[in-house]
Amino acid sequence: YSFCTLLLPSTLHVRKMFARTPVRNLKVGILGATGLVGRAAVAAVANNKNGLELGTVVGSTASNNADYEEVWNRKENDLVEHYGKGFWKGMPFPKIIGKRTVSTFEEMLESDDDVIFSSIPLRAGGLEDSLLKAGHFVVSNSPYRRFEDDVPVVVSEVNSHVLDASDRYVKSPNCCTNGIALTLKPIIDHCGIEECSITTYQSISGRGDLKYSRHLVDGNVYPIGRTEENTEEYIKKEVRKIFADVDKFNISVSCQRVPVQRNHFIDMKLKLKNKITKDEAIMVWNSFNPLSELNDQGVFSHTCSAPLLVMDGVGYPRPIIKDGPELGMSVLVGNVLTDDECFDLRYNLVVDNVDRGAFGGPIQNAQFVLNLGAQENLLNTNSVDKIDASAI
Repeated sequence: YSFCTLLLPSTLHVRKMFARTPVRNLKVGILGATGLVGRAAVAAVANNKNGLELGTVVGSTASNNADYEEVWNRKENDLVEHYGKGFWKGMPFPKIIGKRTVSTFEEMLESDDDVIFSSIPLRAGGLEDSLLKAGHFVVSNSPYRRFEDDVPVVVSEVNSHVLDASDRYVKSPNCCTNGIALTLKPIIDHCGIEECSITTYQSISGRGDLKYSRHLVDGNVYPIGRTEENTEEYIKKEVRKIFADVDKFNISVSCQRVPVQRNHFIDMKLKLKNKITKDEAIMVWNSFNPLSELNDQGVFSHTCSAPLLVMDGVGYPRPIIKDGPELGMSVLVGNVLTDDECFDLRYNLVVDNVDRGAFGGPIQNAQFVLNLGAQENLLNTNSVDKIDASAI
């Protein structure tokens, strides 16, 4: 495979005022820490060498005060046993965190965590309200309250302009929408959009510890459009909310589960207001890096060199690429076509549904907001200094 390496200064900008001192040593509590996403989040925080510290870990009430490593291993072993050792690779417990018990929710309420990452199911969403009332800063990928008008749904590189230093409740979209929004943003800015057809082929880990019957996903494709997962509706509503300042465009979504453990593959077909060539599309994606200045300043602990990596080879991108790049926060884009008879632009993308889609995005949102607050404090301090100096 080959990467398109054309690098151009981005014409897409976020706020010009950046804090001079990056946010460091962010203590992150994990609500839903015994679930698959929560476990991955704990591992990411524990193994991060760039300013994250693991705070309170809370699961269901059934796991209160239980040995966290025992709960972790039992759940991972259940997945391996259910899907088979030849398919499912268990996630090892991060020994670096040492001996730890699962905290109660009451302990989280009273904690000094800087930010709480929540990955709880819709039915438990009221716990987030309790954290907010207790004064905590909550970033969440739970669908709870995701579509309320006063609750921002944010992919930092795409619509961070809706965030404010005073925000204490920020939602991230569905893991698929994270990748979709990242690839749509530069195209929409460059040539506009009229219609968007989205077909997802989602990995099984996106279902978490809720296991599918083997016959549905073992060597099979399982349409989830009319299931309780409600992913098609989520994606459509999230895309509309994230691009609320764009002229409304038609969206069609179809979602499937496929027998892959991790990383979602998504097929995109667009009708555009203005035509674009393949080379132009690749140039636009490769030049899209609106948070590069903040990255360079070390504001983000969970980051990547570029949010979009274009693979200009036959048969790419794929959810699994031997000796290929680790996705992390980057989204792979490839199979780009502009000579389709029905659509102006077709392409495929692959997004890491756990790292970017579930955990990395919310933490990036938290650090963006905290950085805005640091900048405001810096400006206020400078203003006071100027007043004092003029009074002397």
